[in-house]
Amino acid sequence: KSPAGQAVLMQRIVARIQQQVPGFEILDTPQPMQDLIGDLTGSPRPVVIRLFGDNWNQLVTLAPKVADAIGKVRGLAEVQDGLNIAGDA
Repeated sequence: KSPAGQAVLMQRIVARIQQQVPGFEILDTPQPMQDLIGDLTGSPRPVVIRLFGDNWNQLVTLAPKVADAIGKVRGLAEVQDGLNIAGDA
């Protein structure tokens, strides 16, 4: 997708997630250089959504909701909803 197309896709993803996860916000955005390289090489650009928090049960509950919400967005090729434990979990 073109940078404009990816921006539209990101807007759709955020809108879907916000419907199911109140208070959701984006903390990091893709780097323009990586997008340019992806455009030049024809490589797909993954969208990674990470959930952070102190309440493990809430995170485990929200992860599939987020995956379900973005799975309905047109333009996505694949959704993985794996949980990756990091830090002192």
